[in-house]
Amino acid sequence: MVYWLIPAAGVLALFLILLLIVMLTKITVSVDYYHGKNDDRLCILIKAWAGMIWRKIEYPVIEVEPDTSAIAVKGRVKGPRKDEKHEGKVDRGDVRDSIHDFKVFVEHIAGLNRLTRFFLRKVAVRKFSWHTVAGIGDAATTAVICGGIWAAKGGLMATIGRYMKLQAKPVLSVTPCFQGTVSQTKLSCIFQVRAGHAILAGTKLIKYWKGGMPEFRSSALSVLSNDKTNTV
Repeated sequence: MVYWLIPAAGVLALFLILLLIVMLTKITVSVDYYHGKNDDRLCILIKAWAGMIWRKIEYPVIEVEPDTSAIAVKGRVKGPRKDEKHEGKVDRGDVRDSIHDFKVFVEHIAGLNRLTRFFLRKVAVRKFSWHTVAGIGDAATTAVICGGIWAAKGGLMATIGRYMKLQAKPVLSVTPCFQGTVSQTKLSCIFQVRAGHAILAGTKLIKYWKGGMPEFRSSALSVLSNDKTNTV
């Protein structure tokens, strides 16, 4: 008779419960960046379900090669069952290709500003700490530089407060150094968003996409192009 409806309803209920859990899952992204003299380090940690699911991306070496002006990067991707090391270089051609792909991407999305605002409103800023030490030895010029840094930080925080949910008081500092040339900065921030909002933003991205797949040039996106090639 209709006894088969009972297990079917159970399966459907289980699916809806799992879907609800996924949609309500909070994804936490921690970003730590340090720059001091020739030392640059970047670490990105992505976590969900109280750390049961996580992925850590580290760039312990970021340096500019004086001969070629290319940026040499050594990275490491770690996860519960993954630990990979990789290295590469970013030259001017890579930068041009990335700029080209960004312009093409923007041109193929109708209402990109509206979509971006929708997603950013769902992002919560749980921590934002940015400390900078700067100076070139001359007191007057150092004061001007530090004033410009303060203005840039203030403008950035105003933008973040306008488009995101700022849930923690920002901790900012700019320390002038009059004794010599110093350039040092440390940035630490934590963002949080629900997986459901990210999925919804992705579906809206597909909805507002105009035309077919464009020709991307960068190695990361060229595989999405119709010809599957990386052109220059």
